[in-house]
Order: sequence, then structure tokens, then C-alpha cells
Amino acid sequence: MTTVSRLSVLDERKELTTVHVRLSTRCVGVTAHTMWRQLKRARTTGHCTAPTRQHFTIDTFLRREPICHRGNVASMYRDLINSAAYARCRARGLSSVRRAIRPELSLAERAGLRHGEGATHGFGMFGPLKEVPA
Repeated sequence: MTTVSRLSVLDERKELTTVHVRLSTRCVGVTAHTMWRQLKRARTTGHCTAPTRQHFTIDTFLRREPICHRGNVASMYRDLINSAAYARCRARGLSSVRRAIRPELSLAERAGLRHGEGATHGFGMFGPLKEVPA
């Protein structure tokens, strides 16, 4: 039984108090406002679980797009909005595209897109390599 379902049982019996909610929020690690919203959702829909969100992800078509724009995500997003591919994209905004692209490209790939292939040589397996004095 989840915390929200236990609190909903108290709510149905008209025994739920703010003290109950505050105590359970400390145990679960959410704010009181979030707990009250989840309780309200449990009252109206009967579901005690939090709704899941569908995040924007990069597919194989969009994986090639940063190459065309030299790593400029804003330019890529503007191009997506103006093209028919935006219907497939379903990106809500520029920040969601940036969040989706960041884990897809390594630091070396991003440097290579922005500054050319020579920039990728400065990145080793564990991050930027230090210059060796001559």
C-alpha cells in the first residue's frame, strides 16, 4: 500500500489532518503541496499513482540533424518548426530538444560539430586531455 493510498483511507474516514500529510511528506521526500495534489487526484480518479510523463526523445532522423546545423540546436529547432518533420517531432520547445540531445552527443561529438574534427582530439575517455609540455 502506498503512502497516498493510506492517506486516502484516512481521508475517506474523515480523519485526515495536516499533521498526517506533513509527517508522510517527510518520509516520502515530497512537498506538502505535492501530497495534497496526489490526494486530490486519488479522490477524483481513484488512482493513487502519480501520472507518468512522456518525454521527447531523439530518433534516427533527428540524430542526423545536428550535423546539418553544426551543433546549433536552436537553428535545428527553427528548421524543424518550418518543416514537415515537425509533425513527427512533437517537441514542445527548444529546451525540450536541448534536454533530449544532450545525453545523445558526447562532449567530443559536440566539440566536433561546433569546431571541426580537430576539436575532438582534445577529449579522451575521461574528459579533456591536458596538454603535454614540449
